[in-house]
Amino acid sequence: QQQAAVGRIAYASLMTGGASLEERSPIKRRRGDLHGETLKLKLPETIDAVQSLVGLISLLADSEDALTAGAAAAVLRRLPTLLASAAVPGGVSQEALHARLEAGDAFEAASLPSRWPEERGARDVLWKCPRSVAAGDDVAGGHAADADTNAGPAAFLRAQDCVEEVLDDSRQRQATSFAWLADVASFYGAIRPGPPVSRHVIEDCADEVLRRCRAANSSDLDPEDLAYACRAARGLAESGVLMRHDVY
Repeated sequence: QQQAAVGRIAYASLMTGGASLEERSPIKRRRGDLHGETLKLKLPETIDAVQSLVGLISLLADSEDALTAGAAAAVLRRLPTLLASAAVPGGVSQEALHARLEAGDAFEAASLPSRWPEERGARDVLWKCPRSVAAGDDVAGGHAADADTNAGPAAFLRAQDCVEEVLDDSRQRQATSFAWLADVASFYGAIRPGPPVSRHVIEDCADEVLRRCRAANSSDLDPEDLAYACRAARGLAESGVLMRHDVY
């Protein structure tokens, strides 16, 4: 499934054109308080403008606390393009890339694990990224590829921590927008991170979209919300996890 997504990831790049582990667990982090709230409000916009995987994880690492729901969605929106850009050799022009994709070629993007590694050393590498890949700019030494390989999974897992927390909490889940649900469902459907597949994320998104559609009697949904609901349903279908669900 991951290989099947590679072509779509590379194609997306054409269309869009761009505390330590001992102190804090990466699985459940403390949500933000009022300190630094101005920076957090601007974080989604800053994420949308990031140009590399290392730049993305550096930005997230500088944000000291857990991501907000909006910032996590921004990470998921930006990751496909950045993964594609990192997978394409530096000397390949856009024209050559397009020609190779049309000919059926594919570039292998970094895989995205759906769980933090159980082994402490491996988890530490991802959690401390980008500090663990401080030599990422040393292209001559061959470290740039390692930096991108670690940065993608590290950024995704930080975002997924927040996504799972929001979906697991009924109050937070109901406070999210249709656009947020669509962003999450579209990412998990197109990229299919894992193994293992994050089935609980996909199912929770489907259940929440269905709840809102039923509450609004579907035909009474705002046109914009209806468009987001359809986009979410498409992502859920692309995931290949939910063969049958009333949301369809």
